[in-house]
Amino acid sequence: MNKTEFCKILNNVETASRFEDNISKLVRNFNHSIKSEVDWYGFGTILADDVINLLSEIMHDSSQDISYFCWELDFGKNWKHGMITNEDGNDVDFSSAEKLYDFLTRRRKK
Repeated sequence: MNKTEFCKILNNVETASRFEDNISKLVRNFNHSIKSEVDWYGFGTILADDVINLLSEIMHDSSQDISYFCWELDFGKNWKHGMITNEDGNDVDFSSAEKLYDFLTRRRKK
């Protein structure tokens, strides 16, 4: 898989995730205003997890770095220097999908 495809897919996962978050907030606010218990369980999270699992398989990501990038680092937005280091103690930059892709391809070549 090339970098452009990888980044496009992760961007689509992020867009879907943000959309689902907004729908969930809307439903919560609606429930509160009408004193209802309508539940929202979006399919986006299930599909996003499947997409991430497929990307992990394609990219040979046995360490689950893609999942970490998406969910823990909020698609790189929460990455800070010193959070992730390699075996030599050097920073590993997960601030963007492009940098994640570069890291995964370098690691695979070792």
